[in-house]
Amino acid sequence: MNIRYKFGVSVLSGILLWVVFSFCFNTEPWDSRYGYSTVGLIGLVLGLSWPKKPLLWPLGHFAGQFLYWAFGLIINLLFFNGTGIKFFMPLALGMISLTIFCLPALIMSLVGAGIRKLVKKLSHKC
Repeated sequence: MNIRYKFGVSVLSGILLWVVFSFCFNTEPWDSRYGYSTVGLIGLVLGLSWPKKPLLWPLGHFAGQFLYWAFGLIINLLFFNGTGIKFFMPLALGMISLTIFCLPALIMSLVGAGIRKLVKKLSHKC
């Protein structure tokens, strides 16, 4: 499978995370009690699925979340309705928060890749 496809899937996972939490739960993922565990689960699944580059998948996940944020900011700026621009968050604080929010994906991606490699190694010994 092409690495661009895999990276695209990880970017899409970041976008879908925010779409699901925004529209289904009417909250941001980091404000939900399930947000961090969901991000960790996504990282684990990506690491288990593609263990060769486990650091790349959380970066794609982060990029997807950033794209969703940037799109939301642009929409708020373009469609100002007189109630005030609902800035999603200031850019610097937002990037720091988003980085911290993606740490479970990074950790679990490495764990998933390690598990997958260990299982493969053990299956070759049998």
